[in-house]
Parts: sequence; C-alpha cells; structure tokens
Amino acid sequence: MTTTKNTRPRTGLPISIALWGTLGVLIVAWLAWSPRAGAADPPPDFIDVTVADQIYAPVQIEMAPDGRLVVLTDSGQAWIIVDDVRLPTPLFDIRNKVDDVADRGLLSMAFDNDFANNGYIYVVYTFDTNGTDDGVGRTRVSRFTVNGNTAGNEVVVFDQLPDADVALHYGGAIEMGADGKLYISVGDHLLGANGQDRTNIKGTVLRINTDGTIPTDNPFYGQLTGVNRAIYAYGLRNPWQMHEDDRNGRIYVSDVGSDDWEELNVLSAGANFGWFLAEGPADPGNPAHVGFTDPLWAYPHFGIDPAATFEGCAIVGGAIYAPANATFPAEFFGKYLTADYCTGQMVAIDPATGQATPFMGGFDEIVDFAVHPTTGDVYYLDRSFRGDNQFPKGGVGKISYTGQVDQITFITQPSDVSIAAGSDATFFVSVSAPGNVTYQWTRNGVAVAGANSPQLVVPAVGPADDGARFAVRVTSGALTATSETATLTISANTAPVPSIQLTGGVAGGYRAGTPITFTGSATDAEDGAVPSANLTWEARLNHDIHDHGLVDGIVGSSGSVTVPPEIETSTNVWVTIYLTATDSEGTSATTSVRVDPRVVTITLDTQPGGLSLMFEGAMVATPFTFDSVTGVTREFAAPATQVTGGVSYQFSSWSDGLGRNQPRTTPATDATFVATFDQVAAPDGCVITAGPAGGVTLSWAAVGGETTYNIRNTNGWVATVDGFLSYTDVDGTIDLDYLVRARPGGVTIDVPCVADDEPPPPPPVDGCTITAIPGGVRLDWQAVAGVDTFHIRNTNGWVADAVGTTTFTVAGGAVDAGYFVRHRLGPDVVDRPCTDEPPPPAQGCVATVVAGGVRLDWQPVDGIDLFHVRNNGGWVADVIGATTFTSPGAAVGDNFYVRHREGAEIIDRPCAQ
Repeated sequence: MTTTKNTRPRTGLPISIALWGTLGVLIVAWLAWSPRAGAADPPPDFIDVTVADQIYAPVQIEMAPDGRLVVLTDSGQAWIIVDDVRLPTPLFDIRNKVDDVADRGLLSMAFDNDFANNGYIYVVYTFDTNGTDDGVGRTRVSRFTVNGNTAGNEVVVFDQLPDADVALHYGGAIEMGADGKLYISVGDHLLGANGQDRTNIKGTVLRINTDGTIPTDNPFYGQLTGVNRAIYAYGLRNPWQMHEDDRNGRIYVSDVGSDDWEELNVLSAGANFGWFLAEGPADPGNPAHVGFTDPLWAYPHFGIDPAATFEGCAIVGGAIYAPANATFPAEFFGKYLTADYCTGQMVAIDPATGQATPFMGGFDEIVDFAVHPTTGDVYYLDRSFRGDNQFPKGGVGKISYTGQVDQITFITQPSDVSIAAGSDATFFVSVSAPGNVTYQWTRNGVAVAGANSPQLVVPAVGPADDGARFAVRVTSGALTATSETATLTISANTAPVPSIQLTGGVAGGYRAGTPITFTGSATDAEDGAVPSANLTWEARLNHDIHDHGLVDGIVGSSGSVTVPPEIETSTNVWVTIYLTATDSEGTSATTSVRVDPRVVTITLDTQPGGLSLMFEGAMVATPFTFDSVTGVTREFAAPATQVTGGVSYQFSSWSDGLGRNQPRTTPATDATFVATFDQVAAPDGCVITAGPAGGVTLSWAAVGGETTYNIRNTNGWVATVDGFLSYTDVDGTIDLDYLVRARPGGVTIDVPCVADDEPPPPPPVDGCTITAIPGGVRLDWQAVAGVDTFHIRNTNGWVADAVGTTTFTVAGGAVDAGYFVRHRLGPDVVDRPCTDEPPPPAQGCVATVVAGGVRLDWQPVDGIDLFHVRNNGGWVADVIGATTFTSPGAAVGDNFYVRHREGAEIIDRPCAQ
C-alpha cells in the first residue's frame, strides 16, 4: 500500500461526481483525456445492445438465480427485467420511506441463498425518519418476501447502522455469504479516522445473522462490545459495492479512494485494509503498510503514476464471469469484471494474480455489472445511458459474444499430484468447446484404456508410478486439443487420510436450491491431525458422462454447496463432493462422497380431462407424467384457451393456486397439478380481457382454417402463436391496441382486438408532431397496424430508421428542418410530415399517453430551471433545464403534477389529460 498524503474528503459514490468541488483540476484532466462517445465500444465479435433506458438515477443491478434482473434506483424503486424486457410494475416501491438526499437512498439488495424456496431478499436503504426527504435519516437493513414479480412484507432486520448525519460515504452494499450470514459495508461518514477506530462501525464490513443478531464467531466478538461485535473487517473509506463469487464464497469489495488510489479488496475475517493510514497497492518497504491487508488490485488517479496503464477516479461495482453456460471466450472465465466511473473503461481482473486486462470502453457513467447464468451475457448499468446527460436517465445494456466458438479451450488444466504409495491419484480437467466432447487420457503418451471422462483416477499408486506423466486429448467434431501434462510424484511421506461427513440437506437425497452442508477432517501418520487450513473442497454436479462445476476453493473444515434450481432438469444427476488434505510435506490425498438427488413423480392433468397442456415448450396430452429432482424449477403452463372437439375452453385456475404460466419449484413429494378449464362460447373476432393481477388475454375466432397467428400492439410485434386461439401478455394493457394477423392462402388478414362488445378502435391518425427539446427535437406519430419500420427524413436527407417504436429523438435537430416520417402500407409509400405540436396551456401541464408510459409537457417559467415531478406514489424525478418528462410504465391516472419554487412560494401544477 501507499501512505496517504492527506485525507481530503472525496465523494464515495461515483454517482456524486458533481459534488467534487475541490477536484476541478482532476475532472478537467479526465475530460481532456477520455472522450465520451455516448455508447460503449465493444471489441471485435462482441456487441453492445440496449435492454432498458430511462431508469432515473439507478445505483445497482442484481441478477436473480432464475435470470431475472433487478435494477435499484436511489429514490426507492426496484425495476424487474425479464428476457430483456422491463416490466411495467416495479418489484417494490418504497419511495415514501426513503431519504435520497446526496449519498442517501436505496443503496443495495441481495438474494437469499435459499431464494428459490423462501423468496427472501435483503435491502439496505436510508429510512426517512421524519418523512420530509430533507437529509435526515438512518440506514437500515430490511427483508422483503418476493411472490412472483412483487416484493412485500417488510421485516426490519438490522436498525443499528449509524445515522445519516453527513452527505456522503455511507457504503451500504450487502451480500449473503456462503455461510448464510449477511455482510454489510459501512462508509467512514467523511471522517477518515473512523477507518481505524473499532469503537464505532464506520469504515467497516459487518457480519450479522439473518435475524439481525451478531454471530459469536465474528473475529472481534470477544474483544468488542455491543454492535461493534458485528465488525468483520475494517480500514475502509467508502466500500459502496460488493460482489460474491458463488463458486468459492469470496466477497470482493470496491472501496472508493481519496486523492490517489482506487482499490478492489477481497474480504477476509479480521482484515484491516489500511484506510486512513494507507491506501493503494502493496508497498512492502513502507512501514505504514505493516499489519494491513493489501488490495487484490489498485489503480491510480490521473497523473499519480506516469507509468500507469489504467487511470481513473472511482471504482464501480463488478461481477465474476463464471456462469453455468459460459458463452464468452475461455480467457474471460473466472475473471472479475469491473470499470472506472470517470473514464468509462472496463477491465477483467484475474482473481489469482490481480492483473487487469482491458476489455472495452466508451461507457458514460457506468456503475455496476451482472452476468446471466444461462445465456452467459454480461449486463451493465449506466447512470447516463447512451450519453444522455441533458437529463440523466440511466439504462441497462447487454454485452454478448457473437464470434464463432471454433476452438477447444481448457478452463482447468490437470495439476501435478504428489501422493504417498497406496493412495489413489486423481486428475481433473474442464473445457469449453462447441458440440459434444470426448476425452482420452494418456500416460506417458500412451492411451489409457477406458479413461474417457473429465476425471482420471489412478488407483493404489506405487513406486512404479513415480514420474508418470498424464495428459488428456479432447475431441469435438473435427477439433482436437491436448491438455498440459501433469506429473505424478510418489512420496515416501505417508499421505494423510481425509474423511467427509455430510451434516445437512441430504436426507432422502439432496434438494436443488437447498444447501448441502458438510464437514471434514484428516489425520496424518507424521503430523497427526491435519490443520483445517490444509483442507480444500470441490463439488461438482455429475450428469450422465459429463459434469458441471459447482464450487471449488473452499478452505477449512466445513462448507456447503447448493445445486441451482435452473442448472439441469435431468434426473440422471448426482453431486460429488471432494475433500483434499495436504500434510506438512506437501503430500495430498483426496476422498469423495456421492450425493444422489431426491426424485419425485409429477402428474399434469386437466378438468375436464383430456385437454392439452404445455410442458417445457411443447404441447402434451393429459394426463402427463414426468420425474423431477425436488427443488428444480420446471416450466409447465396452461393455454389461455383451447378448442377440442369443436368446443372452446378457457383456463380458470391451477390446483396449486399459482399463475397460468408461472414456473414451479418441484415439491418434496409426488404431486399432481390440475388445470381447470371452463367451457365458453367461441369469440366473434378478437376479444381482449384484463386479468385480475395485471396483463391481458386475447381470444379470437379461427380465420380461414389458419393455425398460425401473429400478435401485435402499438409497441410492435409481440408473439407468434401456433395451434391456439388465445394468447396472454402478462405485461399488456387493454389500451395498447392489439391485433391478430393471419395469412390464410397467402392473404394477410388483421383482426383488431376489442374489449368485450366495444366497437372496433378508430383508424390511426395520419400525422406526426415535432417538439423542441434540450439539444434537439423529438418526433411522435401514431402506430399503423402491420407496420413496424418507419424512416425519418429531413431536408438534408435520410436521418434514421425507427424500428418497433413511434417516437424518435434527433440530437441537434431543429423544428424547421422539414422532418417527415415514411412507411409502406402494402404497395403504397406513405409520407407523414411532422408539424409543431401546440404548446400546453400557460402555467399548466399536459399528460399524454405515449408508448410505454406517460409524457408530461409544461410551459417554461422565466428564471426557473428546476422542476420536480411527482405522482400519487411520491416524487418521481427532478427535471433540470427542460419542460418535458417521460415516465416509463406510468398511466395518466397516476395523478402527476409539477412543482417549482418562485422565491419563497411553492407552485404545484397538476397535469391534465
């Protein structure tokens, strides 16, 4: 570490960069050094696409075990993204409880390790103690319970965090460790000396039980008293983000530095990371370093180190790239992805060496990352998404790899083994490759008969095996690659004898989503009991002839492993837990235990009987029976309507009370799920019905014997339905103007969907409006049935294509530039000129329904630059330098109004439809 020269306070949250009044020179240097393009700059074979935008002031992105993304905003909302679509209703909305002045607000959340079963999430936020959002508050930890896409039933778990008595440096990150404990970061509250003062909990990471009590095995439990016993590590400035590597339980802490350095630390019990006495990289020759834990990686601020290859001002959150289905090139596997807030540069950190490799740049105000467990894509959160710094609307982007994986890459190479005579020697390998993979191990270059799996066991080794060299040849189609060679050394030293005891989660077989706990020990003829520090664990999920890594690198006498509910639906699976003990001479021995799953039988049926259901994406006749591992998520659904024998049936309910197409967790015992249908009259045309819990269901009459139908609404094409006369859009609303398209005999027929017996909707207005906005103009036009692509042009030529939308913003555009929108309707080309939109009434506000939400427009007020937008759910946003705002997912009935101040007077302007 480097001794800190001074402790001038700097804002801990990168998002508070505007508050850095004393760092003007630093910011000027950044602006001169790093051009911001407004979009990320992916390397070859990678793409960066927009997932969601217009998310006001986001602070964290978190990936659920089932692949749902959750985005937190500092005002107190949590938005859900499913299959790259942002749901219109937030997971939770606690804006009425949150004080979000300065660094306060909704800070972080974490999923419970057993989320698949208990639905628990843990949230850290600044509670608004006086209800005025005036900067008075206290940070707390609460537990919410998720049911479907809604979280509620708040239980305050821990309310002993310090008062929010300063503007900055609260930390506020939370993670659940592999041990089931909650780890919570606390900033130094702008007083650097707190980092070394364990008489308070500022500048620390805390460790508590999920009920808010303090574990008695915390490192300072016997030395400290009261809430200070919760301290797990200290010496931190503003540890505002944390991320756990699920494979080994390592927790990475992003600690935003002072004047010189940014740090990425690895959490450990009792660690002192040095602040405020030292910060930055290891400096063994500096006496100030003694007794401090070095960061895994550190990088300097601009101008601190002329030889630095990476500079910045504020480290952000990150994520380990180790999904169950890794689609990035193999060199990314196991790396920690993070970035700097000011430069917008993203790097991949090797957890073993701390070396940083540049990945991509061009981000604007990036703050966090998440990795999808099944697609392998990397999601990122940006506070000023795509360069939108006129009015800070954050957004989520997705980085995907599009290159051809045409090589075999070794993720884990076989390691040398030193073992005593009479023991079994074990070698492992894991690879990334396209297609089906076959293995052939060799010994001293000669194929070993029957050695055709990722694991090779050489039983009861003896002196003749000393020096034998082992490698594996891997084949995938026409591709072949050979691993590194591992050497077997026979030691005269007696090998230790390890043993494993399963302690929980295995009664009758393991359950996916529930931890399997274990303990182990080892004895050695020369050493006696082997120290727990010399015991290492690995767990793998075996499936037929291949396996998947679950956890590795666990050190100690105990641990746990959880099989993810989404990793594998086959019942031909089992978990193997390996314990390796190493004695003082370096001789190792490995033992293992096999844990089989608990398998139950599930039956799907209907009432009345004989109707069809969907199972894992395919139609099945009922009754339908399948076997499943308990705890595994299975997907079966009931069609909203179906026709059998000329009779129409409409779905009513499932016997378990869950939703029509909601994924199920396999129960612990055999079970039957019955879908009940009601007989209904066939609809005339297309009928749209709102569901009791949101969403809409479309039902239509057959068109000319056609079996395939396309569903569309004002936002674009929604789905293709084959073999059904119904469709449910869980995110839809009746006012989205749905239609069903069929093509019997090659003729296109569009059937508009109406609510019950309402008349068909009127044809769309043929026109376009143009509105001046800060920095350009916005074009808005009504949708046209069957048209998805619109072409934008002005007097200078074609500007852009707008696909799947009916609005477009032209940066730098002018109202009088002669814009028009072109589309094709059958053989006809239709041009729609864009004319000025009339201004809203003086001193008033107009709310207009637009695609995906509500747009508010109001007239300017001389001398007023700041407006506050609120609806019946609380404050929504601050608008600076503009007189328009779009609220995604909102409805006109949300009762919006706009507030501004004129001198001492507060003016509220209700927004009329």
